Amino acid sequence: MNSEAKTRVTVDIYGTNYTIMGGSDTSVEHIKQVAKLLDEQMKQIARANPKLDMPRIAVLSAVNVMDDAIRAKEALKQMQQKQEINREIQSEEINQLREANARLKQEHSEINQQLERERQQVQSVREQLSHLQKEVDQLKEEKRQTELQVKQQEQKNDSFESEYHKLKEEYGKLQTEFNEWLRLMEQDPESKK
Repeated sequence: MNSEAKTRVTVDIYGTNYTIMGGSDTSVEHIKQVAKLLDEQMKQIARANPKLDMPRIAVLSAVNVMDDAIRAKEALKQMQQKQEINREIQSEEINQLREANARLKQEHSEINQQLERERQQVQSVREQLSHLQKEVDQLKEEKRQTELQVKQQEQKNDSFESEYHKLKEEYGKLQTEFNEWLRLMEQDPESKK
């Protein structure tokens, strides 16, 4: 014998009292609900078919209940299949999102590395510009000293005048090239790379 407590309920189904026993996990309310639905089903069949006797009403009720149960099982099975398909689709979408996320992280990392390289290049260009500015300043100083020397040499010798003009022209070319280079550097950021 099973030692588990059984649920016992007396219900009225189509005018007859029945004592129904349910398992320990079956509530009284559940048993009463089942009996009520069966009673309503039998009364509905009896109203629609007044000439039927009780056994036939019970059989038709059972057929209707089984039909409903089978349809409910089929609907449940279809719902479970749809849920499984949805789970597979969601799983695939999650995998695609994870892959896309991994790609984006990789791209982000590559962009950061590229930015760091470009920052270093910009720093290098700044250092080069600073160095060139020092050279320009040095050239300006050299020019000043050269001009003084030329003036002194002009007084002594006219031949130095020709050399002075050459130096001045060379300096002008350097200044023009430097200014052109600066202008190109400012206009074309790609040349900084």
